[in-house]
Amino acid sequence: MKGSALPSMLDAQMTDLLEWWESGRLPALGFVADEVGGFVRANFEASENRAVVLDRLLSGDAFVTT
Repeated sequence: MKGSALPSMLDAQMTDLLEWWESGRLPALGFVADEVGGFVRANFEASENRAVVLDRLLSGDAFVTT
């Protein structure tokens, strides 16, 4: 399942990835926060926005199951 998401992830903006994480889309595919954070680090240059996204991804507060 993860592999099928990669093309979309490669075309996505950081904010899209964060939205997909927070909505539960990426966790439902089997991704964990460290994987998504690593993907963000590898594909987006260091910036204040990237730091904010990583903080939200890795803080444990971003994804809440309902």
